[in-house]
Amino acid sequence: MIFRVGWLMILLPAGAIAATPASWPTHGWPQATPSSVGLDEKTLLAFDADLAAGKYSLVDSFQVFRCGKEVFERKYSHDYGQIYGKEAHERGPLNARLTGRYNYFDPKWHPYYHGTDLHSSP
Repeated sequence: MIFRVGWLMILLPAGAIAATPASWPTHGWPQATPSSVGLDEKTLLAFDADLAAGKYSLVDSFQVFRCGKEVFERKYSHDYGQIYGKEAHERGPLNARLTGRYNYFDPKWHPYYHGTDLHSSP
């Protein structure tokens, strides 16, 4: 098997790079439509409907990036206090302590840290 690696050097006039706004890294991603980057929006919407219906268990968010742009984003809310209410109060391998960060089922700590967007994992 042969692999070829090539390098291309492009010389630009002074100031050409500074005149072009940086698309990444920034505080957000540039937005685009799925079709503008060659994706089928119907497929994304069908998958989004499955995620929202709980077909794939507890998914909290779904984002698609292509060509350096965010083309699809959805968030799905779950009441983890209700979902894990029973498990949070029974000792087990994921909750050696009944409260706090070492209890995976304590909704103040998992899956989100104290109500923020920070997602934790065991």
